[in-house]
Amino acid sequence: MPLVSLHQVHKRYPTGTEALSGVSFSIEPGEFVFLSGPSGAGKSTLLRLLLHMEIATKGDVLLFGRNLAALSRSSVPYLRRNIGAIFQDFRLLPDRTVFENVAVGLHILGLSRKEIKQRVTNTLYDLSIDRYAQAFPSMLSGGEQQRVAIARALVMHPALILADEPTGNLDWELSNDIVRLFDDLNAKGTTVIMATHDRFLLNAFPRRTLLLNKGFLIEDFQPSQTNDDETEEGVDEEPKEVPPIIQPLDMTAALRNLHTPPPLPKQQKIAGIDGEEVSS
Repeated sequence: MPLVSLHQVHKRYPTGTEALSGVSFSIEPGEFVFLSGPSGAGKSTLLRLLLHMEIATKGDVLLFGRNLAALSRSSVPYLRRNIGAIFQDFRLLPDRTVFENVAVGLHILGLSRKEIKQRVTNTLYDLSIDRYAQAFPSMLSGGEQQRVAIARALVMHPALILADEPTGNLDWELSNDIVRLFDDLNAKGTTVIMATHDRFLLNAFPRRTLLLNKGFLIEDFQPSQTNDDETEEGVDEEPKEVPPIIQPLDMTAALRNLHTPPPLPKQQKIAGIDGEEVSS
């Protein structure tokens, strides 16, 4: 059974904006999937639907085998306990220390103080922010706050990670480290769905990619994990560690050559990924 399944999902806002148009796909347990596309493509909207922060206007959204449209309000918190959510705006508690921010979810689960301390300490260390344990968010840079937000999600040991541009405030080296950390968790069975428009990351970490544009899912491709011509630096069939830069799939070219969404009325134009107008 798929962990995530969308069937002909539409999301229209009261303003008339169609954020998602007829999106359908499934994600199996244990997959690592990138959501990619330009700003406004629908990536964040899709993640909010999976978190039940918004409801689809039309179509079915299933998560852990449950149709989210039929989910009662009281059931939502229990569903989210299985999800590690990482937001673009961090959503840290300003009056709590880094340690306390990361530990919030563990207190809700009722873990012992000893278990909480061990989990939080280990997670902060993995993200190289253990020295900020007693600092407050206002004392940190944007990149450091982003890592705290990531730690808060990972410390829960979730079955599913939903990450909305988690490397947007990080440099290239740290971005690589974060994706490698997700990759390690994925190797242990955690399903990862990560939204990004970073072409370098997409080339460096060849994973199944759902390419969105103007609310349409225009491509769903899975790079091959094996290649008869691979060198020793290539990708193994079941990699335990992803090399820093590998390019079995030219994602840059793919993003520059987006397929046109379903036909629009004559004379209407849509914006291409580089900001140029493309005739329909």
